[in-house]
Amino acid sequence: MKPTEARSQNPGPEEQEDGIARLHQVAAQNLETAPPVLVSYLAVPDARLTRLHISPHFKHLVNGNGAHGAYLKDHDRWVQYLHPEDRERVQQTLARTREAQSPYCIDYRLSDGHGVIRWVRDMGIYVGDPQQGGTVIQGVMMDVSLEHELRDRIEALAEQVRRAEAEAAASKASELLQQMHETLEHTASAILRLDAAGKISYANQAALRLTGHARPELLGHDFTQALLTAPEGRRPHGNPSQYLKDCSEALRSRHPRHLQGLTLWRKDARPLEINCQISPGAEGGAILTLEDATEYRSLSTQLQYQVTHDALTGLLNRRELLIRLEQALRQARHGHNTGAMLYIDLDQFKVINDTSGHTAGDELLRQISSLLTGAIRQGDALARLGGDEFAVILNDCPASEIMDTADQLRTHIAEHVFRWEDKTYNVTASIGVVPINRESGNVITVMSAADTACHSAKDKGRNRIHAFKLDDTSMIRRQGEMRWVARIHQAVQEGRFSLFAQTIQPVETAGKERGAHLEMLIKMQGEGDELIPPGVFLPAAERYNLSGTIDRWVLQHTFSWIADAGLDANRLSLCAINLSGHSVGDPAFLDYVVSQLKRHALPPTLICFEITETVAIANLNLARTMMETLGGMGCRFALDDFGSGMSSFGYLRTLPVDYLKIDGLFVKDIAKDTTDLALVRSINDIAHVMGKRTIAEFVESQEILDHLQEMGVDYAQGNFIAEPVPVAQLKI
Repeated sequence: MKPTEARSQNPGPEEQEDGIARLHQVAAQNLETAPPVLVSYLAVPDARLTRLHISPHFKHLVNGNGAHGAYLKDHDRWVQYLHPEDRERVQQTLARTREAQSPYCIDYRLSDGHGVIRWVRDMGIYVGDPQQGGTVIQGVMMDVSLEHELRDRIEALAEQVRRAEAEAAASKASELLQQMHETLEHTASAILRLDAAGKISYANQAALRLTGHARPELLGHDFTQALLTAPEGRRPHGNPSQYLKDCSEALRSRHPRHLQGLTLWRKDARPLEINCQISPGAEGGAILTLEDATEYRSLSTQLQYQVTHDALTGLLNRRELLIRLEQALRQARHGHNTGAMLYIDLDQFKVINDTSGHTAGDELLRQISSLLTGAIRQGDALARLGGDEFAVILNDCPASEIMDTADQLRTHIAEHVFRWEDKTYNVTASIGVVPINRESGNVITVMSAADTACHSAKDKGRNRIHAFKLDDTSMIRRQGEMRWVARIHQAVQEGRFSLFAQTIQPVETAGKERGAHLEMLIKMQGEGDELIPPGVFLPAAERYNLSGTIDRWVLQHTFSWIADAGLDANRLSLCAINLSGHSVGDPAFLDYVVSQLKRHALPPTLICFEITETVAIANLNLARTMMETLGGMGCRFALDDFGSGMSSFGYLRTLPVDYLKIDGLFVKDIAKDTTDLALVRSINDIAHVMGKRTIAEFVESQEILDHLQEMGVDYAQGNFIAEPVPVAQLKI
């Protein structure tokens, strides 16, 4: 219900006195109340004005004093508290400003679950967000309930005055006018009344304090000329002609308007930024509420800094760097700028975090930030991308100086000694360099190339620089692997992996086992009916730490298949599952295996884990722990690709494995290469002496199988024996 609709009958004397008492109470509260709490937020410019972040003071608006909380991410909070009667008006206003990308200021009501209604003033501006390809809204809300209540009371008293005059209650009307005047004089809000010609007909004490003028100096003067026009000898701020035009249009429109960023010129010729609420008044006039925008401007500046800078180091953040990079690329396309993008990644940063803690890691990042800030050239842009990664945009840097500049930064970092408590660390960095010129691609292309070049520098030994080149084969390979990373993530999320199995057969038919002996394999479903073999995507998974995720997928689906099919030792003698180095080196994976065995109620004797020789030696202690733990439960282990390094015979004594899988690179040519034949025979003989059974891989012909049988190899595996088939098609 609108305030003017609240009373349809003539008020009695008691009601008038109650209203006056309430008005005094409101005025007193206004004098005693602290400035309104400002609620900052970031929002998506959509129909719901979805909040990305909102200050915990929002709870103060909707729940009253004492409400606290961390930053909210629940955008529905704002929508659910929006008063139903204001919803359409607010959405229409937002739609208009969204189309024009113009600032907005809206007054509306918030209603909490207890029926308490608060008026808020919502002010927002649009800022660019190149990372998401659009804009976000940077805004502030403040509680203006007291202002609206005061305005409603004034209008109610004015209505009472008009009715009292109509009823010839001249004395009562005079009293009411006096009360209204006292209320306006004591309120903390600066209020002006303009007549139909735009001249000031009233100014309260707060307005006089804000402007520095005495009342006679304002009354009868044009508002825009008296307060918005720069004094002689002073330089106008902003675009005075535009906001004078906006103010005039607002006064003529006879609709409530809120103007932001006006410059009010005080009597002492000092400019003051204000916000101005214009409401239609009687007889063609208007009521203006002025507020000092200094605090809002300060908060806006603070928010803008937070949006563009990294909280830990004070450097530019990733979002702002992308904006600067887009500007540099645009200038380069027009021939106005050449330079480079440097992608800097600290080497072995994880060691410091793990040994001295994250507090030490944060301090190192701050020191490196300070070091780089002092080392870059004026006009360059330095940012922290996240974690231990930094980036520098070299603007207007000749091509001949790019590598020298990058090496200077690398040297500065390498010469820095980081001390924390009783420990001393030497820090180095790998740097990827991508030139910025007419031929450069877009922001995403340049960032990807810089990241790839940085990883190439790490691959070549760290503490070095690698420049991106289109014909660099190592870069092309790495970029190809990085594209596979996205496809692997998608395959995991969309269930696009398929489980296959390949039979492992005893070489001697007399030694045929009761059930099937299988090795589980994985393939990825392509765009159509294509099935992608593991050798294509597993190298990328290994490099980018995704192989552990794939191992868990294979293990969980294998266990589910065995349990669902009700397989026992009569139908399945052994099921082999490959484990990557990431899984062997992850203590949590051992717990995962044990929990999955219990969950599916599987006999551990049905399961064999295959670990490559290289992985076992690289993670010797962890591999031994895994073998002893799971082996003690009944699981078995096979050492895969054995023979690729003959020095591994020394380690074989310490690893409790049951099977040796002879590397297929030796097996596939034993029918025609006597050296390979001798190697396979030696591995088989030594394995048998140590009590291990042997499995030969890559058995592709009867001739190879005959040689294996002659030398006494226990098992054979290969496409000649059986090709991999989907587990759903297995008949065992």
